[in-house]
Amino acid sequence: MTVATVINHLLRRGWVNKVISIESELKQVSKKLELLRRELERVASSFELVHQDVVAISQSLDKLIIRYMELKKQEEYIKKK
Repeated sequence: MTVATVINHLLRRGWVNKVISIESELKQVSKKLELLRRELERVASSFELVHQDVVAISQSLDKLIIRYMELKKQEEYIKKK
């Protein structure tokens, strides 16, 4: 069987078109994956910055809550006297 015969056989069955279609879609999917990977890296970088800000705000809030509770205790102590 010659190469031409095999190609003609595949063409008649539509396999070559399917392979070309699959290859084309694979290229598109690969490009989309790369774009999404870059976007994920960008978002992850932004998230890290946001996460650090959230942690800092949370720590400040914790300190303020503790200070508020201390002041309330002092206030209650003074009122009881």
